[in-house]
Amino acid sequence: MKKIVVIDDEDYIVDFLKRILEQNNYRVLTAFNGKEGFELIQRIDPDLIILDLKMPVMDGYKLIEKLQEVKKLKSIPVIVATGLADLNTIVKIRKCGAVDYVIKPFFREEILKRIKKVLNDPDEAADNGKERKRSDKKEERPVIGEAELLKKMSVNELKPGMVLGTPLKHTNKMILLSHGTVLTDSIIEKLVKLNITSVNIIADNE
Repeated sequence: MKKIVVIDDEDYIVDFLKRILEQNNYRVLTAFNGKEGFELIQRIDPDLIILDLKMPVMDGYKLIEKLQEVKKLKSIPVIVATGLADLNTIVKIRKCGAVDYVIKPFFREEILKRIKKVLNDPDEAADNGKERKRSDKKEERPVIGEAELLKKMSVNELKPGMVLGTPLKHTNKMILLSHGTVLTDSIIEKLVKLNITSVNIIADNE
């Protein structure tokens, strides 16, 4: 079983990635800042690292720099998951040594496809997506966690970290967000501006 280290200071991102990766037969270990992540990577020698850029104690850039200084760690591929989408950031990510990046909020299928490509695993994400779409025509299905419920909530009840359980469409039928999207403050703000009143989401039971 291939090992993936996920490093992000946002709990809901770590939890979301851990769940979908474990469902796809990866062993997942997690850390919440660059220093923790570096110590973890040294201990377990993972097959892949997924990390955020903006973290306390040690940011993602510094972590990649430290990995490049250690002979046995510099060859471990790194995928950056970041909310920063400007051109300068993307260029900097490429130059620092990361093999790929994904912009938050990312889709379930997107992150799986990139991981499988980097690890040279069979790309089952597309086929799984087709099967899920066929099944969704018959019934609504949550994307993660058997204990979680698919609920219809008012946009006023939305909180960052909630995960869309079905594709969200605007009134003109254009797909606005894919299922599996992790909600952020900026996404919620856009939903309010578009006058969308409710969405189907997955929320952890409290």
